[in-house]
This record gives sequence, C-alpha cells and structure tokens, in this order.
Amino acid sequence: MNSKTLNSPPPANGFLTPATGSFLRIRDVLAFVCLALALAWSLKHVESSSRLILVPAALFCLLASPASGPFLLIIGYLVPQTVLGGPSVAALPWFLLGMMAVNYAFGVVRKHKGPQAAMPWAAVVCFAGYALIQILASVIATDENIFERDRWLVLPFFLLCLWQFRIPAGRNGAILALVISSVGLSLRAIVYPSEAAHTAAEAERGMGLADPNYLACWIDLGLIPLFAYLAAGRRNKTYYALLLPIFGIICLCGYALSLGISRGMGIALSLVLVFILLHEFAKRPLVGVGLFVGLAFAAVLLWHSPVCDGYRKRVESGGSGERFELATTALDKWGGFSLPEQIIGHGSGSTYRLLGMHAHNAYTEVLLDFGALGLILFLLLMALALRSAFQQTGVFRLTTFAWLIFLSVASLSISPFYYLWGWIILALILPAPSKKQILQTTTPLPVLIQSTSRFLEKWLGSTPKRCEPLQ
Repeated sequence: MNSKTLNSPPPANGFLTPATGSFLRIRDVLAFVCLALALAWSLKHVESSSRLILVPAALFCLLASPASGPFLLIIGYLVPQTVLGGPSVAALPWFLLGMMAVNYAFGVVRKHKGPQAAMPWAAVVCFAGYALIQILASVIATDENIFERDRWLVLPFFLLCLWQFRIPAGRNGAILALVISSVGLSLRAIVYPSEAAHTAAEAERGMGLADPNYLACWIDLGLIPLFAYLAAGRRNKTYYALLLPIFGIICLCGYALSLGISRGMGIALSLVLVFILLHEFAKRPLVGVGLFVGLAFAAVLLWHSPVCDGYRKRVESGGSGERFELATTALDKWGGFSLPEQIIGHGSGSTYRLLGMHAHNAYTEVLLDFGALGLILFLLLMALALRSAFQQTGVFRLTTFAWLIFLSVASLSISPFYYLWGWIILALILPAPSKKQILQTTTPLPVLIQSTSRFLEKWLGSTPKRCEPLQ
C-alpha cells in the first residue's frame, strides 16, 4: 500500500455521512417516513383505539427495513413516554420489545450483507452479571421497594439493542431518531406551559411535562451527535447544506433547555463542548482558537441576556448542597448495611424507600440498590464502552467519547440509567468494529487523544510497532 493511501483523509463514518455499506436506502427512508406518520397519528389519537394503527404500520416497516426498528425504539418510546401518560403509553415498551424481537428474528433468517460490528460479548457477560445481581437482590429483599418496570425492561431491551446496533444502518437510524426526538421534545417543552399548564407552578421549568433535569438530558443526548458532526464531519456539499438546519435545531433545543434551567445538565453539556473544542484545537489550532474565542464571547452575551435569567437566578440562589447531602446520606446508609447487603444491595428501587426520594446520583443509587458488586459491574460496563469508543471511526468516534463524558458527569446529578434510554446510549457505543475492520481503516484516533497517547509513549520510553492496514 502506497503512502498516498496511508495519508488519505479518514472517511467520515458518521450518521450524516454514511460509510460504505451503511448508506440508508430509499426503502429505509420510506419506512422511516411511514413510521413517523403512524406515530404522529397515534399521538393525535391517544384516547382512541385508532392509535393501534401503529401496530400493523410498524410491523410492515420493520419487515421492509430492519433499520426502522431502532428508529421505532427511540421515537416510539422516548417521545410518547415523555409527553403522554395513561393507558395509551402503558403497554408501549412491551409493544416495542415485541417489534425488536421480530427485527431480531428477521435478521437471523435474512443475514445482513453489509459490514457490521462484532458482538461485544464481554459487555454481554458483564451485563448478565449485573442483571443477575439486580434480580437476586430484588427477589430476596425483605422490604417492599418502589421501582418502575423500566428496570426490568432494561434486561431484554439492552441485549436486543446490542445486537441490532451492530448494523451501521440500524445505528444510524437510532441516532437520527435521537436528533428528531430532541426536536420533538424541545417543541413540546416550549409549547406545553402555555398550552396545558393550569397553574404557574405547573408550568415552571416545564414541570408537568417531565422532570426538567431528565428532559434536558434527553434533549442533550440528541444534540451531541450534531456538535460532533460540526466538528469532525467531512467538509463537502452535504456538510455545508446541513449547516443551517443543524444550527436551527441547536437554537431551538437551546431555547427549550433555557426553560428547564437544569444546572447539572448544563455543566455536563458544557464539558462536552469543551472536549470537542479541545479536539478541534489539537487538529486545527487556529480554527480551534477562533471557535473558542467566538463561543466564549457569545456565551458571555448569552449569559447576560433575558434568555438565561432563570439560570442566573438559580446559580445565585445556590441549592446544590442538597445533592452532596444526598450522596453523603446514601454512603452512610450503605455503610450501615450488613455485609451481604453491602455486597448485593437492597434490591431495585430501594433507594427511594431509604432516602425518601431519588438519589440524584446514578453511582450511589446503584450502590444502594445492587451493592458494591453491582456498582463494580456497572463501572466495568462503562469502561468497556470507553474501550469501544477508541475502536470506533469517523464522526461516530467523537460522538461516543462525548456521550460518555456527558453520561459520566450527568450521573452525578441524576440517574440516567434509571430509564431505558441511558442503556440505549450504551448499546449504541458498545458494538465496535471487528479486528479486521480496524486494520482496514485508516481513520486515526481523535487528535486530542492521539496527541496524549504519543506524549505518554515518549514519556514512558516505549514505541509500539505500527500496524499497517491490510492490502
């Protein structure tokens, strides 16, 4: 292989610039459109049995395009579960689980011909241990715990997501659905206070629609791929054509986030943006400095604008100490457990019973619910996701690192993994390209991480052998 090939620019293997074998065909796009129309009909006919049109429409689209399964999972679960309530949504996760099972069976019978990532068996084994601890601790719990059925739905959903997100088209469809969900949730958050709130208290920070912290987390998870694409996407006609829609989405979602005034999610997203800026600075120093100065200037203007009045008041009023007190109380509670309880916890939902509220911290919540062993397995899953992020390529690689940073920081303020979507993000990250695909790719590590790796190699005095791509 000549030097020209080795030095060629990396392919933008992101969700907006598909790589070879992952291009969304016309059939996939039509299936997405049909599913979106069926979902819109269902949302408009919540109290009517006509909403069941979603069932045959989803089944037909799923068989015509397996990639529509992840799209249905995100849009069909996240948006209705947030903006609706009552019997119309109560069975939706089970319906989606059935649709994903059909998708899985279809994929087994009709093998996908394009490239696909290897099944992350280490993550499967680790999650199996985590699930076993979860079931065991909940079964032997002596006290009645309060928990949502989402905790149990995680078990089959996560495994099916791991299997289906190995296919690039399925992964791309899920990311596209995340972005659309952020737009839908933002529009709903903006319209809801004036449309449905009966009192000022109900409309405050979007309350009544969803918890503002979790709502902000959902919106941010869909924004992160857009920021990554702006930073690492290939500069071609598609990139420049998408600039205006992407900036429009960012402005819309930013306004919705300003209504929720979630400080924890604001800090997490800010750290993600800093990471992306550092990545851009390491790759193109002048561009990175220009972006940093421009964004810093814009941030100062925005902070003193009426849009951020709520944020300024919340920061000035303080109140963050309650989260630290909850974390300290949770650790004290765990320290008072017997040895077996310290190992496997008190069962799913015990945190709410022990603290009288959610822990507002994913790590202490896992510690109380599933003990030290459950926390170790959970952290091991996050470590496996980090390892997988190093093996990804193109825009998606930067997206996975940004997601992990966001989830790790957000977990100090809320419990993103209490609901299904936190696990869906992990399932998007964990499937990594096979060793053969890694050898064939010429895509480098994110420049910031690559520079750090070279510095450590030089400091340690070791230089690993260069691995040439396959001929």
